[in-house]
Parts: sequence; C-alpha cells; structure tokens
Amino acid sequence: MPNSYEPNDVLAPLGGYLNFALGRGQVFYYTNNQDSLIVSFIDVPEWHYGTDTAGSHTFQLILYKGDSSITFQYGPQRGEFDYGSNMVPTTNAIGIENATGTIGLQYLLNNTPPENMYEDSLAILFYPPDTTYLQITDIMVVEAATEGSHGFIIAVRDTFTPYVIVRNCGNEDAGSYTAYLKIKKLPGAYVYSDSALDSPLAPAEEETLYFSPWIPRGCIYL
Repeated sequence: MPNSYEPNDVLAPLGGYLNFALGRGQVFYYTNNQDSLIVSFIDVPEWHYGTDTAGSHTFQLILYKGDSSITFQYGPQRGEFDYGSNMVPTTNAIGIENATGTIGLQYLLNNTPPENMYEDSLAILFYPPDTTYLQITDIMVVEAATEGSHGFIIAVRDTFTPYVIVRNCGNEDAGSYTAYLKIKKLPGAYVYSDSALDSPLAPAEEETLYFSPWIPRGCIYL
C-alpha cells in the first residue's frame, strides 16, 4: 500500500483470505452513533487447501472521530496465511490507503518485515499530523436515494425523484464536479441514467443534488 488497483479506500487490520464457512469465526460491531466504531473479528480461520481448518485470527478495528485516529488491535493468532502449501506464496497485508489508492501507509506485507508480525496484544495506531502540506480533494456519498441509503419500494407508475447527498471530506475546495445515478432492471439493462453538476464545495461542506424524476414501468429494479 498504496496501490492504485482496486479495491481502494482500504483499512486492512489483517488483509488475507479469511474463511467464515467452517462453522466458526464471528464478526461483531459496536457504535455509539456519535464518534466511535469498533469492528471485532473473533477466531476467524484462514482459507486452506483441502479440509484443513488450521489458523485462527482475532483482531479489532477502531475508528474514533474525536482525533481522526485508526487503531488496529490483535488477540490470539494462529497461522501465517500460507494456505497449507509451500507452492503458494504467503499473501496478507496490514495498512491503510486513500480513496484513489495513491496515498497509504503499509505496516506489513506478506509477513514482511518479520518484526512487524501480528501477535497477541499488538496494537497499531494511525493518527493524522497536527499540520500537513498535503492537498486532498475527496468527495464522498453520504446518502443516496433514501434515508440511510436503505432499500425501498415504490409503486409502478409512481413518480420518484432520486437524490444524493455528498460531502467534501478533503482539505481543499472542490471545484465543479458531476454526480451520476443509474437504475437497472434486473437482470437486464439500465432503464434510467442521469447526472447532476454542482458548484464548488468547501471542506466538510455537504450538498444535496437532485436528479430528474423517474417513473417505474415494471418490477425488480436496482
């Protein structure tokens, strides 16, 4: 990391082939809906060749809005992502990367360097500097189509006006930009496509953009 190949915008406390299909391994999350999010991976196996179920990894991701910090914490670890075969190279990563894959911090890649290996009671803290000369333009989607971007149902021939809420998460004024919205009839082609052009957006500022109305003529859209 960084790497411009997708996926980008990555937080990888322990990126590797984890396997939840073996009857164990759990993921939990907690948020106070204000400034904290904790995601906990408990006793998650690695993927292995054959029926091998070796490997167990317990770790946490903690996001705290108060100081914009990112914390990775580690519990008991067993296995090194070698997939039960010396014919396949070890593949794992610990680090963070921005939305475009051009800026990132890599802590570990394929168990290298060995002194950075994940282990029980390890904690890694990423925090922003007090000042920076780095100029970042980053517009994100806060909400699309419905409150919380949840699924929704509309009646055939009712009029629906799509919208999107965007936020400038960078530290630079964003110039004019274009938002796109498409609606697809499963499993076929797109039945609606529109775009909205907005004016400059200051850092931390949000804007709601509305698209042209749409009237569904059939069922099963995405």
